[in-house]
Amino acid sequence: MTTGLQRQLGDEQRGRVFELAVGAELAQQPGELFYWRERNAEVDCVYLDWGQIYAIAVNSGQKKSGKGLAAFCEQVPQALRVILTPDNFAQFSADPRAFLRNVAV
Repeated sequence: MTTGLQRQLGDEQRGRVFELAVGAELAQQPGELFYWRERNAEVDCVYLDWGQIYAIAVNSGQKKSGKGLAAFCEQVPQALRVILTPDNFAQFSADPRAFLRNVAV
């Protein structure tokens, strides 16, 4: 079942809206939030909380390669990887910091 918003927005616009929603949730947390890009590789959100670095890929259903996470984690090996999708957004939104601690690999 699609919502009115889904019908009105194209895939690219939905992806941007979803990235903004994730970023807004993280910006309300006490940690530090960054974006990382190098050449054609990017990580949507890099979140630093209590000394732990989380590399977060926000995937709204569009195909995305994992090269951004891989490239970032190659440079910052202690970073933990997280993939956020609409399927796990409600759990993330309920308690972002706990979600990151529980699902990061």
